[in-house]
Order: sequence, then structure tokens, then C-alpha cells
Amino acid sequence: MITDQKSFEAALEKVTLYLENPPREGTVQDYEFASLLEDVAQYQTEIQALPTTSAMDGVVSKAHDLMRKAADLRAKREAALKPRWSSFPEDGEGIGPTTGI
Repeated sequence: MITDQKSFEAALEKVTLYLENPPREGTVQDYEFASLLEDVAQYQTEIQALPTTSAMDGVVSKAHDLMRKAADLRAKREAALKPRWSSFPEDGEGIGPTTGI
């Protein structure tokens, strides 16, 4: 029975050896070869059934979304702030620049 990556690789090596020198039908080696093929197929099915994402993927995705929102809010805030060095009123109120007269 294959339970981990190491035993899976060992089984694949044995299968390769049997493929190079196929055992005679009805022998113990033939039975072992058939069992190995079945075990390899079953383990591959189990591996393919494993989830490809983890619980941390959702957390990381949410963190990226929050960082994007924070960057957007910062950009909007900076755009909304009046520059302090400007002498020109941006809201249309107050006095504008004078000619010194």
C-alpha cells in the first residue's frame, strides 16, 4: 500500500522494472505487478482529490484586497487635500493673487 511520496516513488521504480522485463502470467511477480499498478492508480486518485488551496489562501487574498483598498483610499485622500503651499483659492472664495497695487 502506498501511503506517502517515498513509497509512491519506490512503487513506480518497481513498476518500471516490471515494464522492462514483464513477468510471466500467473506468477507471483505477475500478481505483484498487478497489485503495484492498482496501488499506483489508487494513490494518484487520492492525490488528485486533495484540495489545491489551503485555508491561508483566503487570508492572503483578503489581505491583498485590504491593501488595495487602503492604497485607493490614500490616493483619494491625497487628491482631496488642498495643497498648503498654494495661494490660489481652489473653492472660488476669498481673494486671488494681487498685482501689488
